[in-house]
Amino acid sequence: MYHQVLCGHTPYETTNEAAVINTVTNGGRPQKPEAAENLGFTNQLWELVEQCWSADVSARPDVRTILSYLNHATWSWERKQMV
Repeated sequence: MYHQVLCGHTPYETTNEAAVINTVTNGGRPQKPEAAENLGFTNQLWELVEQCWSADVSARPDVRTILSYLNHATWSWERKQMV
Protein backbone atom coordinates (compact mmCIF):
# COMPACT_ATOMS: atom_id res chain seq x y z
CA MET A 1 0.00 0.00 0.00
CA TYR A 2 1.31 3.44 -0.94
CA HIS A 3 0.92 6.48 1.31
CA GLN A 4 1.68 10.15 0.94
CA VAL A 5 4.69 11.05 3.00
CA LEU A 6 3.11 14.24 4.33
CA CYS A 7 -0.20 12.87 5.53
CA GLY A 8 -0.03 9.05 5.60
CA HIS A 9 -3.09 8.57 3.38
CA THR A 10 -3.24 6.97 -0.03
CA PRO A 11 -2.69 9.78 -2.55
CA TYR A 12 -5.43 8.73 -4.97
CA GLU A 13 -7.94 7.24 -2.52
CA THR A 14 -7.25 3.79 -3.93
CA THR A 15 -4.56 1.14 -3.70
CA ASN A 16 -5.44 -0.30 -7.10
CA GLU A 17 -2.29 0.28 -9.14
CA ALA A 18 -4.12 0.21 -12.48
CA ALA A 19 -6.50 2.93 -11.24
CA VAL A 20 -3.56 5.07 -10.07
CA ILE A 21 -1.77 4.65 -13.40
CA ASN A 22 -4.96 5.62 -15.24
CA THR A 23 -5.43 8.69 -13.03
CA VAL A 24 -1.84 9.88 -13.50
CA THR A 25 -1.95 9.21 -17.25
CA ASN A 26 -5.05 11.39 -17.45
CA GLY A 27 -3.32 14.24 -15.61
CA GLY A 28 -4.52 13.52 -12.08
CA ARG A 29 -2.13 14.49 -9.29
CA PRO A 30 -2.39 14.33 -5.49
CA GLN A 31 -3.74 17.38 -3.69
CA LYS A 32 -1.53 19.26 -1.25
CA PRO A 33 -2.26 17.88 2.25
CA GLU A 34 -3.58 20.39 4.80
CA ALA A 35 -0.78 19.53 7.25
CA ALA A 36 1.93 20.31 4.69
CA GLU A 37 2.41 23.93 5.78
CA ASN A 38 3.07 22.85 9.38
CA LEU A 39 5.90 20.65 8.11
CA GLY A 40 7.51 23.50 6.17
CA PHE A 41 6.03 22.38 2.85
CA THR A 42 5.18 25.85 1.55
CA ASN A 43 2.98 26.85 -1.36
CA GLN A 44 6.14 27.66 -3.33
CA LEU A 45 7.54 24.19 -2.72
CA TRP A 46 4.22 22.63 -3.74
CA GLU A 47 4.32 24.66 -6.97
CA LEU A 48 7.80 23.27 -7.64
CA VAL A 49 6.53 19.73 -7.09
CA GLU A 50 3.65 20.37 -9.49
CA GLN A 51 6.12 21.66 -12.10
CA CYS A 52 8.09 18.41 -11.71
CA TRP A 53 4.87 16.46 -12.41
CA SER A 54 4.23 18.31 -15.68
CA ALA A 55 3.34 16.05 -18.60
CA ASP A 56 5.29 18.49 -20.79
CA VAL A 57 8.91 17.55 -20.21
CA SER A 58 10.15 20.98 -21.32
CA ALA A 59 8.02 22.61 -18.58
CA ARG A 60 9.74 20.65 -15.81
CA PRO A 61 12.49 22.43 -13.86
CA ASP A 62 16.04 21.23 -14.33
CA VAL A 63 18.09 19.78 -11.49
CA ARG A 64 19.96 23.05 -10.85
CA THR A 65 16.68 24.91 -10.40
CA ILE A 66 15.38 22.27 -8.01
CA LEU A 67 18.58 22.17 -5.95
CA SER A 68 18.77 25.95 -5.79
CA TYR A 69 15.20 26.16 -4.57
CA LEU A 70 15.66 23.38 -2.02
CA ASN A 71 18.81 24.97 -0.63
CA HIS A 72 16.94 28.23 -0.16
CA ALA A 73 13.79 26.58 1.18
CA THR A 74 15.77 24.57 3.73
CA TRP A 75 17.56 27.69 4.92
CA SER A 76 14.27 29.59 5.25
CA TRP A 77 12.63 26.74 7.19
CA GLU A 78 15.61 26.37 9.55
CA ARG A 79 15.62 30.13 10.18
CA LYS A 80 11.92 30.04 11.17
CA GLN A 81 12.65 27.20 13.61
CA MET A 82 15.38 29.26 15.34
CA VAL A 83 13.07 32.19 16.04
